[in-house]
Amino acid sequence: MRTSARAALIASVAIGACSSFAFGPDPRGVGNRKIILSGIEFRQLTPEDYLDGAAELDKTPADGVVIHILKNPVVGRDFDNQTIMSKPLWTREKLADLPPLLRKMGAHRSLRHSFLKSLQSPAGGMRHDWRDDAAWAVVASNMAAVAWLAREGGLPGLSMDVEDYPRKRQFWRIAGDPPFAELKGIARQRGREVFKAVFDAYPDVTILAYFGFSELFFMLGDTDPLSLESAKRDLYPSFLNGILDVMTPNARFVDGVENSYRFSYAKRDFIAAKTQLYNWYLPLVAPENRRKFLSQYKTGFALYMDMYVNPHTESWYNGPIDGSRLEHLRRNAAQALSATDEYVWMWCERGRWVDWGESAMKRIDKRCLKGLWSEMIPGGLHESLLAVKDPARYLYPAIDAAVVSGTLTNLVANPGFEVKPGLARGFHPGVLPSPFRAFCEPLPKEYSEGEIGIDATSGDGDSSCIYLRGTTRGCARTDCYGLPSRTVVYILARVKGDGAWPSIAYSKAKRWLRPRGYLPIEPGDPDEWRTIRALVRLPDDADGFTLMLGGSNLGPDEIVRYDNVRMYIVPAAISNGVYVNGK
Repeated sequence: MRTSARAALIASVAIGACSSFAFGPDPRGVGNRKIILSGIEFRQLTPEDYLDGAAELDKTPADGVVIHILKNPVVGRDFDNQTIMSKPLWTREKLADLPPLLRKMGAHRSLRHSFLKSLQSPAGGMRHDWRDDAAWAVVASNMAAVAWLAREGGLPGLSMDVEDYPRKRQFWRIAGDPPFAELKGIARQRGREVFKAVFDAYPDVTILAYFGFSELFFMLGDTDPLSLESAKRDLYPSFLNGILDVMTPNARFVDGVENSYRFSYAKRDFIAAKTQLYNWYLPLVAPENRRKFLSQYKTGFALYMDMYVNPHTESWYNGPIDGSRLEHLRRNAAQALSATDEYVWMWCERGRWVDWGESAMKRIDKRCLKGLWSEMIPGGLHESLLAVKDPARYLYPAIDAAVVSGTLTNLVANPGFEVKPGLARGFHPGVLPSPFRAFCEPLPKEYSEGEIGIDATSGDGDSSCIYLRGTTRGCARTDCYGLPSRTVVYILARVKGDGAWPSIAYSKAKRWLRPRGYLPIEPGDPDEWRTIRALVRLPDDADGFTLMLGGSNLGPDEIVRYDNVRMYIVPAAISNGVYVNGK
C-alpha cells in the first residue's frame, strides 16, 4: 500500500476507535471521572444565575457545582443552608420552585452532576446537645427536605461539610457531655435518625462529604485510628457508622478526603490514600458495617485552587514545576483523577471560574473578584484539566489531528515493513526491517523460540508484515533512547492473530527499569486485523523505552502478524491539552 493511503487508513482507524478502547497515560479502572467545583464563589448564586452563566461554565472542566439553597421571600422560603440544622423547618412547599430550574441546569455538562449543600455544623454559635431529641428531629426533617429536592431536581445527591467553622465542637465531646463511650452510642443513633430520613426521601442518593472517616487524620499523621479517635474524643466516626447502619442498597457515600489539598503526585499520595482508607481506617467501621463500607463507601479527592496562585510566603502553596504552576496542578489532578472512584472536587476562594451576570457579580464574595482562574493560572487551564479528565474526548482528537496534518513525525522509518526488491514471496525467518530485531527471553530447552521475521505474502492492506510463529516468549523489538523523563509517546499499530503480546518497557541508560506494560488491542476477531492504540508516559526515572511486538505461548502453527507500526513523540503543548478545542 502506498504511504499516503496507509496514513489515511491508520488515521481513520485511530480516530474512529478512539472512544472504545483508548487509554491515557494514567490508569483509570472503570467509570467516568468528574470534577465538581465548590467554594465561596457559589455561595450566593441562584439557579437563574447558573443558567445565565451555563454557556461559559461549559467551557470549564466542571461536571457539576455545589449549589447553595438561598432564602426567597417571594415563595416564602425563610431558610438557607446556614440554618439547615435548626428551625425554621424546611418544607417541600417552600422548595417547590426549585426542581424545574435544577432540571434545566442538568441540560448543561458543567452542571449535570451538581450537589445540593446540606449538613454542616450549626450556625449562629449553636451546638446541639446530642441528647436533645427535638433538636435532632429538626435536623432529620430538614435533611429529608433537601434530599427530596435533589431527587426531584434530577441531581445525584447532597454535599456535606461538617468542618468546625464556628468552633463549637459539635462532633467532639466537650465538658458537660456524657462520658465518651456513652456519647459514641448516642452520636451513632443520631446518624441513623438523620440519614434514615435522607434515604427514605432519596434511596439512590450519593452523599459527597468533604471528609468522612479521613477526617480523623486531618492535619495529623496516620497512627492507630481507635486510639486517635479516643484521644481526640471524636464523635464523627460514630455518626458515620450510624449512616452506614441505615444506608440503602443503591446509595453511596463519597469520602472527599479534604486532607488531599496537600497531596503530591510525586509521592503518589492520592494512590496511597486508597490503602489508608480501605485498610488502615477499617477498625473505625463497626464489623456489621464493613461489607457495606467496602462496597458503598467511595473515595474522592480534593484540590485547593488557591494553592496554585498563592505567593510562596503562604503555607497553602504549590510552586511551579518545569516553570509552570499549571503543570503542578495538572500532575496532581491527573493522579487524583486516576485514583478516585469518581469525583474530584475543587475548593476555590480567591478567584472565580467565569464572569457571572451583573447581578450575580455584585452578590458574590469580593475575594472572588481577584480574577479568573484561567487568567491567574495561565497556559490553558481549562484545556489541560479537560484533557486529563477525559483523554478520549478531549486529548486523542488533538493528537489524531496532529498525526493527519503531519505535525508529528513517525519514529518508525518503514512502518509498513515494505520488503527490499527481489525478496521472494513467502516467509523469511530472521529477516527484519530496521530498526526492529528479534528477541527471545531465555527459556528451558523444551520451549520453542519459534520464528520471527518478514511475511512477504500478506499484510494490512499490502503484502508484507512482521510475523511470529511458534514463539513462547519472543518479539520483534525496537529501542528509543535519550528522551526526557515524562515524555509522552503515542503508539499505533495493526495486529492479527491470537496470542499477540504487544508491550513496552521503560529504561534508564539502556537498562530496563521494571516489568514491561501490555499495550491494549481493540476488541474483535483475532483472525482479522485489529488496532493497537496507546498513549504512554515515561516515568520520572526513565530516559527511553523499548517497543516489543510479541507473541506469547504460540503453538507450532500459530502465527501473529504486525503491520503499520507508528510511534510519535507528543509535544507537551498537545499532551497537556493546550491545543484542545482548536487552541
